[in-house]
Amino acid sequence: GVKLVWSKRTSSSRLGLAVVFRHPDQLDEGLLRSTNQEKIDTRFVAETKRMRDMMQEIKRTCDEYDEGGGTKYLPSEFIEKIKRETFASMDLHYQTIWTIYNQLPLESRKLHEKYYQLMLRDLVVEQVEINRHIYEKPLGHPGDFMVMNYIYNYQNSGKYLGRSTYERLNNHYTCTIPISKSNIERKQFIKDAILETITSKDEVTIMSVGAGPMRELFELLEEGRIKAPISVTAVDFDQKAFDYIHGMLDKLTTNQQRLIPIRNIQMNAVELIRNRTRSHDIGPYDLIYA
Repeated sequence: GVKLVWSKRTSSSRLGLAVVFRHPDQLDEGLLRSTNQEKIDTRFVAETKRMRDMMQEIKRTCDEYDEGGGTKYLPSEFIEKIKRETFASMDLHYQTIWTIYNQLPLESRKLHEKYYQLMLRDLVVEQVEINRHIYEKPLGHPGDFMVMNYIYNYQNSGKYLGRSTYERLNNHYTCTIPISKSNIERKQFIKDAILETITSKDEVTIMSVGAGPMRELFELLEEGRIKAPISVTAVDFDQKAFDYIHGMLDKLTTNQQRLIPIRNIQMNAVELIRNRTRSHDIGPYDLIYA
């Protein structure tokens, strides 16, 4: 079985999961003692244990399906069957634990986070691909271009992604919480802003700050909505984001590449603003978005 960890969220339902997990056999008495368990709020303990039990039961149900009980429903049908009640229970937990957490004295919150992590890590991070990537931050921050691509691809695939039913169910949860869906809406908002800009004048210049995969531009190009060349500056501190962008450019036709020449600035946006020797890079632009 598996245990859930720490979830940092806002007051809205079903927001971010930056969770950590640890296998049950690692929850030895020494580790629990190291959290000064007697100092942990009893409501917090009870709700954390309730969540652990719930996630273990969800995993048991999913594993039974994977082990041969899945003849009645297709995998996607099985997830559709159980997700409404499951997600409502998960939502309720995150709302409850967040309420309790915000009532704790500031000096005790780190202790409660540690306890939550010790109790719950394995179920939500180690066995769920997108949560694991968000938590481990291999590229330095939780919202890197790979996470953005995962969310974009998930929304467009019409499929449940993951190796097991349990992982597919939890990937689906994370990819459909409001903060994830907001990335899809943000992309469309930016596409609309770009279209408005390029139809209002000639020789358009655009800067994307925290450029990531720049899916908004590539999608507009694929849709045939960019008719004339636009000058694009991409700002990001992650070289792998630029590697991805140029990999996408390499797949384009020569004419498509001509329409969106991209100049890279590998730098943190704040550093770029503060660096007077790079002031010429800041403008003027017809559209700057982040």
